[in-house]
Formats: sequence, C-alpha cells, structure tokens
Amino acid sequence: IYAGTGQRQAREVTELVLAELRNLREKGLLEEEFYRSKQQLKGSLLLSGEGSGARMNNMGRMAILFDRLREEEEVLSLLEKVSMEDVKRVCQDILVEDKWCASFVGPDATALEKLGELWG
Repeated sequence: IYAGTGQRQAREVTELVLAELRNLREKGLLEEEFYRSKQQLKGSLLLSGEGSGARMNNMGRMAILFDRLREEEEVLSLLEKVSMEDVKRVCQDILVEDKWCASFVGPDATALEKLGELWG
C-alpha cells in the first residue's frame, strides 16, 4: 500500500489505511469491488501483451510467480475461478495485524515515530 500525503494529513491517512485493512480482514470485499478488481486484472493482463517491453515484464512475472510461463487464456481462466470467499479467506490469512509493518518518510523524525506507533 502506498499513500503519499503531507505532514498535516499523515495521521489521518495512516488511520484510514489501518481502518481499511481491518475492514478488509473482517468483512472482505464488497461484491462491486471484487468485480471491478477482477475486471481491472483482466484488462491489465490483456494490455501487458501489447508492447515487447510489457510482454517481457509479464513473462518475467509469470516465471517468478508460477515457475513457468502460462498462456494468457490459462491465467484468465484461473482468475475467473477466484471467488469472493477465496479473497476473504486470503485476507484473513495474510492481514494479521501483529505482522503488519510500515515505512514512513519525511522531514520530522518525531512525527514519523508517532505514526509508527499507530501500527502497534
């Protein structure tokens, strides 16, 4: 998660990110969010084959993630099989609050330490 903000809004943004992570872990995605996310991933996959550089990046990503290259149709088929329940289960498994970490960058070390304390 990346959030760029000014120092005045940093605490509010940090609290919003934490609240959203907790909400995602407890409730999962809304159906509309789930659908839009799947459509965005499909579009991104299809567009990644447009240019040679993008295609090479996509092939490298597949080699790292899957240990082999997969055809576009295979990846789309796998993506289509992902359910809201799958996403909720994964969110509950990986969004474990005591394992969260954060990195803050800014000119005021004291303010950054206070933001870090919000993470526990």
